[in-house]
Amino acid sequence: MNAYNPRDHYFKKAKEQNFAARSVFKLEEIDAKFHVVKSGMRVLDLGASPGSWSQYCAKKIGPKGVILGIDLKPVTVKLDNATFIQADLRDLQLDEVILSHGFDPVFDLVISDMAPNTTGIRLTDQARSFELCELALQVADRFLRAKGDFVCKFFHSDDFTKLRDLMKTKYEKVEIVKPDSTRKISKEIFLIGLRKKTGPSFLLEKKGAEELNRPKEPHEDHESKGLNQSPGEKTSDKENSSDPMNTSHEMNSSNAINSSNAMKKGQE
Repeated sequence: MNAYNPRDHYFKKAKEQNFAARSVFKLEEIDAKFHVVKSGMRVLDLGASPGSWSQYCAKKIGPKGVILGIDLKPVTVKLDNATFIQADLRDLQLDEVILSHGFDPVFDLVISDMAPNTTGIRLTDQARSFELCELALQVADRFLRAKGDFVCKFFHSDDFTKLRDLMKTKYEKVEIVKPDSTRKISKEIFLIGLRKKTGPSFLLEKKGAEELNRPKEPHEDHESKGLNQSPGEKTSDKENSSDPMNTSHEMNSSNAINSSNAMKKGQE
């Protein structure tokens, strides 16, 4: 069994290429297989620290693309097309954060390298990893466009089948990868959801909120009164005088004669 070597080949390679961490090569391998990162994309990077995944994406998406990265820990790398927020994703009103930083709330790619602070208790660490994957999936549900792709890291456990099957309900295809750059002793794997089946639910939430908060126009009140009025119910003099033409058009022939007599009587 090989001893754990923190300064292995991939660590040295990352330093040589000025990447923040060796984890960049995991995303590079995933991208080489599934082509998830493309020019001009809007990318949401969850668990972005120390920044190597954002560094990789920044080069691939180019100046026309943008990245929003979020992590509990600070991201110190500087990228022209990336914005980083230090916060707990579970505490954020993410829609407000996205809009306040000038981002379009619909992303082309959601990537998550989130991992729990390990306790050394295997079952606890695995359960927390599953919870973070669920959280990342919920974020993708809200902000990832239809046909967009999703990548997340997961500590392999008995919850694997549950997570994979959940992703299958949301994506046309789900792939499982353990990149070569993953340390041999590590239990982490990556799940890739390709081509999301539905659009971002945030847009539906926003539309529903706008409908609820939309002020009612005056004509809508008149229409609702007209719809709720029974055929034999008399309208008020104010309503008749404000719109006599509409009233006459809605009458049948016998009612039209009665209306005409009433109008003559009023003139006398």
